Amino acid sequence: MSFERKNQYNQRRKPQQQRSRATVAAILEASARILRQDGMVGLNTNRIAETAGIGIGSLYGYFPNKEAILLALAKDILSADEAAVLEAVEHCDQPIRSLIEVLVDRHMADRELRRIVMSWHIGAGYAYEHSHRAQSMIKRIVSLVREEREGSHDDLTMFVASRAVLGICRALVDEPSLPDRLLLVERTSRLVSLIFDRYSLMNAEYHTGE
Repeated sequence: MSFERKNQYNQRRKPQQQRSRATVAAILEASARILRQDGMVGLNTNRIAETAGIGIGSLYGYFPNKEAILLALAKDILSADEAAVLEAVEHCDQPIRSLIEVLVDRHMADRELRRIVMSWHIGAGYAYEHSHRAQSMIKRIVSLVREEREGSHDDLTMFVASRAVLGICRALVDEPSLPDRLLLVERTSRLVSLIFDRYSLMNAEYHTGE
């Protein structure tokens, strides 16, 4: 996406006061409600303003178009994912399982809104933001594995394990029916364990053969 086009999607001004923050929050919540109910086809700035209970001029004071609102929604979802992961894994006995639990829960909740907003976000040329956030969570997974499991693991094994977790969670958004949450968490945790156990076995065999 060109710089000019991306600039058109930028929020016009950031809310500084409590009243301004409340107005922006109302705009975003109204947009989310419309998307859940009617999808992208039902989303336009006039309807957003009406649903939020504000004038259209107030909306345009913060957002130049509906795309800028979608961008703000996407950033909120990604930021909330990252914050939830960091909070979940701090000071717990099973950080890897806790990380899997929070990612599963985040992707099982409000699936329609996530599907619509994230599909738009990637299609609009912001896939790099997803990659950046994913890399941040992958680094966290890597550090957790090295804390929780004995021995070190190469970068490729770390990549496979972390992408497996993220891929499973993202697939939940498009599934017509959801699997049992507890079973999914248990089997995903087991999958990660198998990946690292297999690596450890291969590494041991390699060194034995030297």
